Amino acid sequence: MDIVSLDVVRLSPIDNIALATIQTPSNVDLTYQLLGTVNGVAERNKDFSLQVKLTNTGQAAITDAEFQLSTSGLLGLPEPYIDTIVGAGTMNIPLRAPNVDTIIPLHFVLSKRPLDRNIDSAAIMADTSFDLTVYVSSHRGICTSSRAWLPRICSGRERRRTCFSCV
Repeated sequence: MDIVSLDVVRLSPIDNIALATIQTPSNVDLTYQLLGTVNGVAERNKDFSLQVKLTNTGQAAITDAEFQLSTSGLLGLPEPYIDTIVGAGTMNIPLRAPNVDTIIPLHFVLSKRPLDRNIDSAAIMADTSFDLTVYVSSHRGICTSSRAWLPRICSGRERRRTCFSCV
């Protein structure tokens, strides 16, 4: 051992025991919720948001995660929308409902999973993606979707379509 400072006293070791701290690996949960909607129903031309959260229940720190969100280009975002969630944090993604009644499928995927900083390997995660449906309606209330032969209710060609009704 080299001593750099002159005012340091060098002592002989008492034993060969060293104290080591072992951390549990990072274990990351991906959770999400829609804010500003009622039961997944957004009002026409109104703002709402998708909140995505990464929670690390392990002791080891994690790196940032990159994600892609597909909105079919109907919620005021580029398609796909790409951004970063910093560490074990929360991301609120602002969205704006179109001015038409519709059903919008959302697909979220972590394109770059967080790494466990201790081992520089992917953090343990049960889920790295989710799918969610946003119903846009001028009606307030609970909406349900169905696959039906409804050419009069669902405008367009006479074929099976996904339609929704609100109460």
